[in-house]
Amino acid sequence: MINPTPKTIYVAHVPSIIGPLFGAATRHGICVLSLHRLKPGLKMIRRKFPCSKIQMKDSSLKRKLYCVTDSLKKRKALPCLPLDLRGTTFQKSVWRVLLRVPIGQTWSYQQVARNIGCPQASRAVGTACAQNPIALLVPCHRIIRHDGTLGGYAWGLEKKKQLLELEKNLTRIFHDSEKNSKLYGDGPRRLL
Repeated sequence: MINPTPKTIYVAHVPSIIGPLFGAATRHGICVLSLHRLKPGLKMIRRKFPCSKIQMKDSSLKRKLYCVTDSLKKRKALPCLPLDLRGTTFQKSVWRVLLRVPIGQTWSYQQVARNIGCPQASRAVGTACAQNPIALLVPCHRIIRHDGTLGGYAWGLEKKKQLLELEKNLTRIFHDSEKNSKLYGDGPRRLL
């Protein structure tokens, strides 16, 4: 079942270390986070939500996008932001599993298929990942082929490699932080 069309879509656009980030949100949460520039992003939103009013310059959404870009720049964990997952029941089940893949780890399309209870659906999982509208926050970049190769990525394999490398460095920082906190006795540090 697909969610009803929202009356208003709020949009914002910010620069980041991995390229431009274009975001769209409903009153329930972020429904699109893409690596589009402003004009292609708006075109995509108009095509996806033709009956919705588009409201530009939403300061609340822009602050959320800056939280994402700040996290990338400072090598911190991405923030937990409200999401409005819009897709079929199957797609949403895949995207919910993606939210459980830990930072710095990768899962195969087969692992995701097993986690949704459809072990033979790894190709369909790949299609759902390719149609994920909320890049980064719903981390489809962490899903790879069972043989360890990257598979595909809507924003290109170089971008996928870049994101996985950023997250690998982040987990290294996190583990070093835990090690130091044990040395100094102040408990584990939480990154964002």
